[in-house]
Amino acid sequence: MLCTRTPVLPHRQSWLYEVKRDGRRALAVKDGTKVRLYSRNGCRLDFPEAVDVLRKLEERRLVIDCEIIELAQQGKGGHAAGSKAGECAIRLYAFDLLHLNGRDLTGKPIEYRKHRLCTLTLDTSLLFSPALDCEPDMLVEEVARLGLPGIIAKRRGSAYHSGKNDGSWVTRRVKPNAVGHTRSRR
Repeated sequence: MLCTRTPVLPHRQSWLYEVKRDGRRALAVKDGTKVRLYSRNGCRLDFPEAVDVLRKLEERRLVIDCEIIELAQQGKGGHAAGSKAGECAIRLYAFDLLHLNGRDLTGKPIEYRKHRLCTLTLDTSLLFSPALDCEPDMLVEEVARLGLPGIIAKRRGSAYHSGKNDGSWVTRRVKPNAVGHTRSRR
């Protein structure tokens, strides 16, 4: 699923929000012990640490839409995973579950897919990207304060349309505040 850029986030009544990370978007495909990572363009990605995380999941067959994050030296995530896998700590953030044990979940609502994904990531090294329930302006301010790159809004009840941009996912980039400074709340 592709995102449309927007200068203003839609109202929360009809939308879910997630933190946008500056990683490498990937589809993780697990079929038994065989695990592969693919870019949005279908190219194979080589991140052994991420493959190991997926291999340890109990589920035998799944497809997850995720992001590969390279941890900065200070321990903050958010930098895009580069081509030199293995030279730094890699984390895998899962944000959508597309297939599970032979069942296509792409036609199910986003809330259902995220709930199933959350349950399968419990007690694993696979990190779940949760939906955040708050006012968009507050979220933008907090994301800027933390120096994170942005926010993704997903329309409640939306299905997953691979490789398409149907307006169900929108993204807003956020300019980080200077370190140690936040906007005053008057």
